[in-house]
Amino acid sequence: MRPPRGPGRRSRAAATCPDATQVADRFHLLQSLSRAVEKVCHQHCSCLKKHAERGQDWAHPDAAAARLNSRPP
Repeated sequence: MRPPRGPGRRSRAAATCPDATQVADRFHLLQSLSRAVEKVCHQHCSCLKKHAERGQDWAHPDAAAARLNSRPP
């Protein structure tokens, strides 16, 4: 059984089919992840722009290693 999409539907599905196993398909998992990432990016838009304007490459592995090595113990 695919989990219902929307508030309140999960409890109705559980009441209707209590022994059913709920599964999720890849499309809806990726769709939910995409929406969550988009929401976080919108919430932190000003921070992302600020770091982009500074030219900081936070995603580069060498930059991440340098940040970790430069922190005080």
